[in-house]
Amino acid sequence: MVEVRLFAHFRETAGREKFDIDAENIAELIDKLITQCKKLSDLIFESYESHILDADIMILVNGRNIQGLNNLKTRLKKNDIVSIFPPLCGG
Repeated sequence: MVEVRLFAHFRETAGREKFDIDAENIAELIDKLITQCKKLSDLIFESYESHILDADIMILVNGRNIQGLNNLKTRLKKNDIVSIFPPLCGG
């Protein structure tokens, strides 16, 4: 199992902070997460059908950005922690 932690309005939309999901990679994990909370689909993806992530979403595996790993194909192992952050803005 992988622990998925949601932040900011992702957490509010899902109605909870954490999910435990069994997945081999980030793409599978996100599919399973969206199956559990369909409202997250429009927040995470620009296009769910083609698996195009919103450009401003940040997904970390054990503190490392998946963009520096293998993006959606990033492999997961037992006890990994995946953190998903919405676009950040401020001033």
